[in-house]
Amino acid sequence: MIINDKNFIKQVDIAFWNKATKNVAFKDVINYKDIKRKPFLEDICNQINNFGYNFSKPNYYYFPKEKGILRKVKSYYISDLAIFYYCVKLIQGELYEKVSENEKVFGAFKFTSINSSHVVSHSEKLVFSSEGYESFLDKESFVLEWKEFQQNAKVAANKKYDKYVHIDISHFYDDINLDILEKEIRNVVNDHSDVIDLLFYFLKYSDKRDLRYSPNNVGIPQEEIGDMSRVLANFYLATFDTEILSYLHDNFHKADYVYMRYSDDMWFCFNGDDADAYNLIQKVSLLLGKLKLHVNDKKTSITNKKGFVKHWYFLDWNKIEKNWSEKDYVKNMLHKLLSAKEKHGRWASITKYLLKMVTSSPKKYLPLYTQADAEQLLNCFIENPVLAESLENTHKKFLTELLKQYSDLFQMITDYLNSKSNIYPNLEYFFLEVVSLVPNTISTPTIDFMTEFYLNSACTKDWHWYSRAICIKYFMKRTSRNCFSSTHKNVYRRIITRMGEYCYTDNQTERRYMMYFLHIYGKVRGKRILEDKFTYTGDLQFIRYLKGEKLR
Repeated sequence: MIINDKNFIKQVDIAFWNKATKNVAFKDVINYKDIKRKPFLEDICNQINNFGYNFSKPNYYYFPKEKGILRKVKSYYISDLAIFYYCVKLIQGELYEKVSENEKVFGAFKFTSINSSHVVSHSEKLVFSSEGYESFLDKESFVLEWKEFQQNAKVAANKKYDKYVHIDISHFYDDINLDILEKEIRNVVNDHSDVIDLLFYFLKYSDKRDLRYSPNNVGIPQEEIGDMSRVLANFYLATFDTEILSYLHDNFHKADYVYMRYSDDMWFCFNGDDADAYNLIQKVSLLLGKLKLHVNDKKTSITNKKGFVKHWYFLDWNKIEKNWSEKDYVKNMLHKLLSAKEKHGRWASITKYLLKMVTSSPKKYLPLYTQADAEQLLNCFIENPVLAESLENTHKKFLTELLKQYSDLFQMITDYLNSKSNIYPNLEYFFLEVVSLVPNTISTPTIDFMTEFYLNSACTKDWHWYSRAICIKYFMKRTSRNCFSSTHKNVYRRIITRMGEYCYTDNQTERRYMMYFLHIYGKVRGKRILEDKFTYTGDLQFIRYLKGEKLR
């Protein structure tokens, strides 16, 4: 027996299940209400123990990097995600202990809650905004770890070292060598051999969309929840931490240096000259080379205290901490950052924090926004699509209120979504959700835009899958309220026809959105499309659920 079903059900706990089914960014149409947790997990166990389990192809979505580059993130089917969670959860303790052997290495916390009674203060909340590191499952540990990392950076700034060297790893997650990772894990984890086998079967064979039936030997997934991959990635650098600290110990006096790392973001602060800095960078590149990793030369820098403080925006953080209750100050600080010509270092981190602060309090901040302010805010999203990451429904509703208040903004956003400039999927999803919440009026014809966007031939690329899901979710709300007037009946029929044409997609999430709409709102024509076009095994099971037939 590879895994025990009772232990599997225990480990794949309710906290994880609720997050994975209800609170992910890319939601299922009914939050997987058709899946009963216990029998579903029992079935996974039976398949694994009988060597009959096959991983599904993941969905992909994309986040922006610089110069139009996209970072691919995977969204796994719930069964695959449960297996990944189970495997890493059983071994995370040993991996955490190994990483924690070295001082000032942060972000290696366990993703299961530490159940601390610590209450996060406002000043601590000020430090937890970061790019790409936030925990999905244990936000409290993340807050404390990120706070400590930033506090150590403040201490390093106050010590006025001669040199501050920042090193970033190119394509960190994508370049992690699975053979090296497996060897290191087996060296540290004394038991759970079968679980490690299962984990690496997942890592090597779950990427069918890109590799078909070939095994993957490089890279761990940047998946939607992210916590499991973060644990593995931090552990992968544990040997590097030990070796680089040994080098620093041999070449600098203990009081003359500090090494800090959070994931692939590392700083070396020391007293020395340029030659010391170059020798250090060379040593780092050689040690990372042993792990098949590479230094990102464009993001590697040598600076002084002034440059270090500027990178971290410490002066601005201090001002915010002193004036966080002054709404005019906060709003003006946000717009100062948004309009800054030079967006260096942790600009996105501090700007995202202020953006969340403002958009979380519409009663407080909406009255301060003129149309010009609102246009600046929306234009900054277009110019800096990274800002749309990690914003939640409460923040989107703030922008929706601006669009309701200033109808010209609605046209501004819909023009962007229909333009050639719309190249970032995450920003398209974000703006579509904002627009979909705007009531339909003569000045804001939301129904017309959403239907035409869905029917537009440009909305057929693979990465548009969640855009189409957002449109279908909008149609469901409007159809249930009979918002499609007689003038929209022809459009309504075209929507149903288009769903029949989209049935070619193997994206399971999108298929479920279409099946739900066709079954509930599609009438005779929709039912016929369901019977003719949606015939996969998963389709038939979902349709049975929608019909109210008894499922196992």
